[in-house]
Amino acid sequence: MSKTIDFIALQAASESYCTSPLPESWDEMDNDEREEWLDDNRWPEFGGSTYEELYGMIETQADNVKYAISQSLDELKEQLVKAALNDALPLDFNEIDLQAMLKLK
Repeated sequence: MSKTIDFIALQAASESYCTSPLPESWDEMDNDEREEWLDDNRWPEFGGSTYEELYGMIETQADNVKYAISQSLDELKEQLVKAALNDALPLDFNEIDLQAMLKLK
């Protein structure tokens, strides 16, 4: 199964509020199961938050993650276009170091 960017962002965001990322089965869980999972896996600092509050914080954080991904992809596209225009792309695209183009390393 291929993960959507929405779920990848939701999992990443959940680690700011929970001891584990949301489980792969999150979409198949009903509301009671989701609430129980969040109650069992929330960081103690968020113990006073309701399910709705905690999940709302996770969703807001996920939106921030998606925005960062979108901005990174825009930058990567710009770098790839520049490299193509300068005939600087390798023949084997597997040799392209995308992380270096984004200055992640």
